Amino acid sequence: MAVNCGADACYLGLNNFGARAFAPNFSHEEFIEAINYAHLRNVKIYVTLNTLYNEDEILNVIKEVQFLYDNNVDAILIQDLGLLHLISSKFPDLELHISTQMHIHNATGVQFFKQFPNVKRVVLARETPLSIIKECQKIGLDIEIFAYGALCASYSGQCLMSSYIHSRSGNKGMCSQNCRYRYDVIDKKSNKTIINDEYILSMKDLNIIDELPKLLDLGIKSIKIEGRMKRSAYVCQVIRMFRKAVDAYYDNKIFKLSEKELKELKLLFNRGFTKGLINGANKEELFNHNRPNHMGIYLGKVIGFNAKRVKIKLKETLNQNDGIRFIQKNDFGMNANYIYVNNRLVNHADANEVIELEVNEYIEKGAMVVKTTDSLLLKEINDYATKLHRRIPINMYYSVAINEPIVLKVRCADIEIEMQSDEICQKALKSPTTFHRIIEQLSKVNNTVYSIQNITFEHNDDIFISIQTINNLRNAILSKLNEKRLEFKRLINFKYQPKKLIKDDDTSCIIKIQNENQYDILKNHNVNFFSTNNIKGCNPYDLIINENCDYHNGEKRIVSEIGGLLQDGIKIAGPSLNITNSYALEFILQYCNKVIISLESNLIQIEKIKKAFYLRNGFMPNIYIMKYGKIELMHIKGDFIFDNIKYEDIYLKDDMDDKILIYKDKNNIKHLYLDKTINMQGDENTFISFIDEEPQLCLKIYDRFAR
Repeated sequence: MAVNCGADACYLGLNNFGARAFAPNFSHEEFIEAINYAHLRNVKIYVTLNTLYNEDEILNVIKEVQFLYDNNVDAILIQDLGLLHLISSKFPDLELHISTQMHIHNATGVQFFKQFPNVKRVVLARETPLSIIKECQKIGLDIEIFAYGALCASYSGQCLMSSYIHSRSGNKGMCSQNCRYRYDVIDKKSNKTIINDEYILSMKDLNIIDELPKLLDLGIKSIKIEGRMKRSAYVCQVIRMFRKAVDAYYDNKIFKLSEKELKELKLLFNRGFTKGLINGANKEELFNHNRPNHMGIYLGKVIGFNAKRVKIKLKETLNQNDGIRFIQKNDFGMNANYIYVNNRLVNHADANEVIELEVNEYIEKGAMVVKTTDSLLLKEINDYATKLHRRIPINMYYSVAINEPIVLKVRCADIEIEMQSDEICQKALKSPTTFHRIIEQLSKVNNTVYSIQNITFEHNDDIFISIQTINNLRNAILSKLNEKRLEFKRLINFKYQPKKLIKDDDTSCIIKIQNENQYDILKNHNVNFFSTNNIKGCNPYDLIINENCDYHNGEKRIVSEIGGLLQDGIKIAGPSLNITNSYALEFILQYCNKVIISLESNLIQIEKIKKAFYLRNGFMPNIYIMKYGKIELMHIKGDFIFDNIKYEDIYLKDDMDDKILIYKDKNNIKHLYLDKTINMQGDENTFISFIDEEPQLCLKIYDRFAR
């Protein structure tokens, strides 16, 4: 569907190690078939290895990379810095793309990857505004932007909610989608429920098709459309619309979705559409508090109900077999199999008509009705998509002469192939083989990927050649053309030369502060602590959301995002850099003095990281683990609660009674904390045992992992 409807490239995942662990991904055999299918149609294939890998997994991932490399994958999408380190060492000519899971959202983050010629593209965080996209584009790497599909509430790669609440890591492709759950909003002081059982964190779907001219004006190389785990009709129709929009731009035409086209997109899937944060500050609603699933389009209202039928006043057309949903206390969905108008069975009803449907559930009078699928639309899309739209033009030339074989040449772009028939042309005794007949046979390419643009020839009269010979020659030369076009050359010339690893013997405890109040309390303790911005007034995620990245050289810092690795001075790699294996540790110790291991790694996994690192490098790394403090679950850019509710006055509670605290920082980023304090028992003198229950006064304390 994607290829035939106009995609220039497709991302796909294999059965292991991808970001969609529960999707029906590709086996090795299917991958080989898929990549040949795509390459013959001039479409690239990118494979998603965009998750984090533990020590026990990372070498098996490299075996998978070897398979992909041997079978001509165009690029691999990655999140894990250890995978960047390994692939750059073992496959330096393999193109890499940096996933949005690395939360690159500023020009400095993009600049970091400029030093790796095998990194050709960076997929920016979906929170990045147009002004910063413009700065990123100037760096010289390809920039990819999400354009359509589901949005995460949190910065991608920085959400720990699923991991800590349901033991399913989003960084392992197993997200339980906690942002699609219902929550109560509780007043902290009174402990009363302000908002009951709403989808507070559920975001609308991204749709920036109207913003494409702005992005293309900047020179953006790729726009990404979410397609995995969606029906094929969705893939087809969304790509058709974006293909039209992009082509219109390059034809100097104005494109705007018609009302009909927008309605069709909504029918295929929508949670409500938003342009996200591309235009900067949150000027429009990002979140849909009413529901986390497909909304369809408004169909009408229930005006009557009895034990057998429900009566609806339509605002849209309804066809037999359309899918509908009744929005009420207990939603009910069904197909409109039997439609009655004036007690007469029909297969179609128009807007403003009153219809009746047979139902077997209780339906509330006054309930809203939405149409979730349109059977005629699905048929139209399927009919369109099953036709072979994507063909590669070729030119042919043949010559025939008595007592000579047929000579056939095919040209496709810059490839030219020539072949001769095994059979010799003879002088015709009765009916000669005309040039019309030969052209007719050569033009029979409908079961291939090709279309004939032109056939030229030199044709002697009175010759005879069998139709079977012509067919065999045509099939053979097109098969040879396929082989030639599937030949793959990698163009990257790069030798990876890692920097010398930093050895740091300072084993001080690290205390990470968030505000002046904490600084004032701690300054009398002679504590050796590091900041993410200035010592005073800092915030642990300033660098994640500081889009301008105005670094101050020479300071001691905890680095919270990739661009921070470019700064001078003593640096500690913060937990948001997601170090989960010894190869990622090797990579980061080229730039940092100390490393705080990912908060998703347990003690057994960290022991394995240390052992593997020591065996390869001969010294113990200076790594730290979180010892005391609250876990930050999400980092959200944009308002998700309205009616003048102040974030510092409330907390969220889910159906498992987990208490989630909210802190809004000076950059309007919402930090969600799990209200459970990690306290790994040990020598109480190794850290300052001070903590305030308010999240904005919550210390992050790390201790060296020296066992």
